Amino acid sequence: MNKETKYVVLKFNMNNKNLLSFFDDLFSSNRFEKEGYLIYQLDALKINKDYELASLVDLIKVDFNEDVKIFESCVFKDDEESLFNVIFDLYKKYVSKEYMNMSSLCMNIFEKDGRSKDLYIIRNIVVNIMKEENDLFTIAKAMYKNNLNVSKSANDAYMHRNTAINKLNIIKNKTGLNIQNFQDAFILYLFMTYKNWLCKLHNLFLFNCILNEVMVKYSLWNTKLHKQGGILWQL
Repeated sequence: MNKETKYVVLKFNMNNKNLLSFFDDLFSSNRFEKEGYLIYQLDALKINKDYELASLVDLIKVDFNEDVKIFESCVFKDDEESLFNVIFDLYKKYVSKEYMNMSSLCMNIFEKDGRSKDLYIIRNIVVNIMKEENDLFTIAKAMYKNNLNVSKSANDAYMHRNTAINKLNIIKNKTGLNIQNFQDAFILYLFMTYKNWLCKLHNLFLFNCILNEVMVKYSLWNTKLHKQGGILWQL
């Protein structure tokens, strides 16, 4: 069975040996340089679930007086380096923030490329990851049916609540999308349901129509999410 790897992509001043040593000690894993980026290959099974890469940006500014860009990929098998290279190229194309993950990469594509061809590439990678684990689609569909309520979703999927939570954590850790977060839940819904629609997203208007249909269908259009949606989707 192939070992699963998560890639952490860094862009910083590699002449700063103290900072380079800090990253080596932090990740304690294989690394390589590619097109001016330093990339660490992390064993997906050993990653701390409380690991927060986003917090490193401010920490490094304070402690090292350096700027850094960080990208956290989804999980790949050892023999899927070519798929990582695809995601890496998309990250370089759409990078806009100091810290990015799969969720923010997808959102940048939505905002900058209405044709969504690149998003469709990510969709295929994410869906194939989901297919490798039993019941991931089952619990995801149950979550949408039950307005993202874990207990009701577990009942619907005939799972113990702890089992359902474990499945949701697998989705989060492997795909980089947290279905309990509204933005990520919407992205994953599109990936699971709108295979053909993703090919037809030619403009923001059509994208907003899809968003409205999803929110109405799953009763997500309450005051809190409407406000969040206004920020996220610029409706």
